[in-house]
Amino acid sequence: GRFCSGWSRPFRWFAPQRQTREPMSHEPSPNDQGRPGSGRALMPRNIVLTGFMGTGKSTIGRLLARQLRFDHVDTDQAIEAVHGPIPDIFAKHGEDGFRRLERETVTALSKVNRTVISTGGGTLLDAANLEALRPGSSIFCLVASVDDIVLRLTRAANRTTRPLLAGEDPRSRISELLAERALVYSQFTQVITTGMTPS
Repeated sequence: GRFCSGWSRPFRWFAPQRQTREPMSHEPSPNDQGRPGSGRALMPRNIVLTGFMGTGKSTIGRLLARQLRFDHVDTDQAIEAVHGPIPDIFAKHGEDGFRRLERETVTALSKVNRTVISTGGGTLLDAANLEALRPGSSIFCLVASVDDIVLRLTRAANRTTRPLLAGEDPRSRISELLAERALVYSQFTQVITTGMTPS
């Protein structure tokens, strides 16, 4: 994927502008994505943020939505609002049960417009979720170093809310999961958040 150093840089072209055509509701061609320099800077129907846990998807999603005057939905928060805390879902139903709820949430979100969607770190690993969210959307993958991810996720507030990191060696688990997900993440424009804050 393409890399951008600094989370705000790839989003500058999303500034509100007069729409000359109907918002895209079809699967866009590369020229329809409104990339900088394409000469066809159209606002996508939705913006989807993916990437590993702790890379800033929720925080950046809220700020970006405010900037664009879009709605913002965090898929994990949407699941918790209906089904309770994610650690409890994992404890009662396992990861498979959580992924089923995640697919249901994504199916509902595939019908929204003008929304920044912050997905869970594993959401777009499911091809059905990617197929549901891709049409008319621009997808960005937030990326941070293992050191930054470990620091962000091992703070006290995060220790009991990340079921996939349960265990005594979160660094090794993070590295293992990043390697497993690298191929999927690499197909999206990469936005580096290492050492950066949203401000």
